[in-house]
Amino acid sequence: MDMLKRDSTWSFMTKFVRAVFPMLVVLRLADKKDPQMDKLYYYVRRMDKTIEKSKVMLDALEAKSLVSYWRAIKEIADDDIYTSSDCSDHDSDETDYSSDNITEANHTTTDKKTLGDQVIDIWNKRRNELVTDFAIAGWLLSPIPEIYDDSSANMDGSHRDAVDRLLKKMMASGLADDSDELAAIMNTFWDEFEQFKTKSGCYGKSYIWSNSQNSDILTGASHFWHKKYSYCYTKVLGKFACRVCSKIVGIGSAERTWGTVKHLKTDKRAHLSPEAVEKQATIFGASCMTDAKIDRDNSGPIKFWHDDDFDKQFDMLALAKPIPPPQRILKCYLEEWEKEHLFNKSDVSKAKFLRKYGGLEFDDLDNGVHFKISSKEMHFQRRSKNDAGGWCVNTTTTSDDSDEEDYQPWSIFKDCALHDCLAAYYKQHPEKNVRVVLLKEQIESIEELVGTVARAHANTEENDSDDSSISVHAHTGATRTSDLGLCGGCGKPVGPVHKCDICNKNMHPFCGRTIGEEGYGSKVRCPRCDGSIPI
Repeated sequence: MDMLKRDSTWSFMTKFVRAVFPMLVVLRLADKKDPQMDKLYYYVRRMDKTIEKSKVMLDALEAKSLVSYWRAIKEIADDDIYTSSDCSDHDSDETDYSSDNITEANHTTTDKKTLGDQVIDIWNKRRNELVTDFAIAGWLLSPIPEIYDDSSANMDGSHRDAVDRLLKKMMASGLADDSDELAAIMNTFWDEFEQFKTKSGCYGKSYIWSNSQNSDILTGASHFWHKKYSYCYTKVLGKFACRVCSKIVGIGSAERTWGTVKHLKTDKRAHLSPEAVEKQATIFGASCMTDAKIDRDNSGPIKFWHDDDFDKQFDMLALAKPIPPPQRILKCYLEEWEKEHLFNKSDVSKAKFLRKYGGLEFDDLDNGVHFKISSKEMHFQRRSKNDAGGWCVNTTTTSDDSDEEDYQPWSIFKDCALHDCLAAYYKQHPEKNVRVVLLKEQIESIEELVGTVARAHANTEENDSDDSSISVHAHTGATRTSDLGLCGGCGKPVGPVHKCDICNKNMHPFCGRTIGEEGYGSKVRCPRCDGSIPI
């Protein structure tokens, strides 16, 4: 247990697994019950690329194993009754593992092969048995992006010769080498293969190559991919690819099946007929797989590793891909749940609103001031004569939302200015990684609003650089684009000629109730302040 608790133990194991990882992948492929023939040669090539790096790592680990700690591991294995303190005393009293002694030990083993050399010999001895015509053909015909790119970049004449041999054996074994029938099959296959590699002809449809939407590519089921997109459109390649890519790599399934048979056919049941054994083994094997899946699903805190986890952790050639932050989805309209919780002063309602609005930012469309919504606090407005009340977001003009004295509440209601400001801001700033969702009736008005804001910024810069233009606007009384705001009634851009006498929002004269005498500059009370719209 003392050995397993040490970080250096797991560091040693991690480096060792990383050094021989492609060989472990090949072993995993051979043990799977699913077709993996198109992946075999790909991982053989990866092991060829990493073999020298693996040798360096393994030799370094072998040298490190001469240090006292790793010698102690062997002693613990030889005698389980040793305690950790006994092993420590034994090391300090009887053994001298100084750097000089390690150097001498290395000199005494120079005539022997290092651990890295032994691994290379083991790999070279078995490599030729793995590189078969089936493996090469599957590698060339795989639609999986990594394998497809690798085969396209590294294909040579020897690989084509392997495909020719296998194609003749599988689809033209009875034909003479100089026959026209064989020539037709070969030429047709390579014509179709050229379309496959150039993504043209029947392979020119972009959706069949989608990495994120094509389930066959995501699961690595190349044979199903060819069944859908090659078999019905080609004369030779489709049938050939389906047969090649549907092959299993090893005998892992056979070994498991024989294990099931041994479990069923005991001494007292030695005379079971082959038919009975086949049926019982099938039922028992399916039951075992179901039980194993239930155990994995109910594992609780235990996390089972999958192929992707192993690839990310141990593959020396894997590229470190940055994980993008999850995109936040913002629905810029009053949702149904908001209507239920808007006037409910409870912690649950507060938490729901904070989850939707907390931490967001926007620009006030009337004056251009930048606000940030507090991610911790909300304001609940009591109902009054001029205000329907309900939850409001707390906003601040500073980056720090901890100062409660600077909070400015923005009301939440149907067609409120807050939703328009948020939608316009995040439409203009896609780099904020917030996806805005709008209702159909909102799309046109928000797009118009975004365009108006963009033009307003451009006009503001021009006005700042040309004082004469400002004086012209002042004398003529024309409305500048930067003065435009959203109408408190219809929500469309409007100038500041008419304003609500309560909330001071820009208004169209026909979108509210005129207060006092009608005419230029008269006050127009918005429907919300007038209490004429439902919440």
